[in-house]
Amino acid sequence: MQQQWELQFPDDALDWVTGEYALVQLAANGRSQSDWVFVAQQTAETKTNIEQLDQVAQQQGISLGALSLDNQPISAWIKLKTEPAKPGLTSLRAEVAGVRTTIGDYELFATSLEALEQALAAQSATTSDIKDAIAQLQTPNQGYLYLNQEALEQLLRSIRGLELPKTLVSSLRSAVISSYGTDEAGLRGAIWLHLDGA
Repeated sequence: MQQQWELQFPDDALDWVTGEYALVQLAANGRSQSDWVFVAQQTAETKTNIEQLDQVAQQQGISLGALSLDNQPISAWIKLKTEPAKPGLTSLRAEVAGVRTTIGDYELFATSLEALEQALAAQSATTSDIKDAIAQLQTPNQGYLYLNQEALEQLLRSIRGLELPKTLVSSLRSAVISSYGTDEAGLRGAIWLHLDGA
């Protein structure tokens, strides 16, 4: 995300992220780069740390802007650029470098407004699926990886030599993979599969 935003954050820029978080890569869909969405649970330090991120962005020539998306307040990091319009005239162009918003106890950051819009649209449908999945996991655990149907299908297609029954593949809706660490028997973990009708 940092490379796509063309911002250089200090190494400790996300130290405030101590609770739940998620990093999502969205399919490029014909664009030159994929979009990213980062979601982090708020902490007592969240507001101060986001203000510090804004300061870093401003020091690097990024402007801050505010907008609304379906009555949801959005903050945007905007790069203003000039470009020739007609002979002797220059126009101003605004490029979105990143956007963020708050939903409940979570901060959402995205590399584009379109990516944030997708995250907001998917939020309600995905949230219950993820909550159901992580409720099945042992605690403590070392985190988890959630794969929606599209990501799961891409992963299964990329594993050479893996052949699963078509009825199983077509009924897969999502998966969660978690690690519980190691013990004398070896690495322990779990995979939770959400199937149609389950």
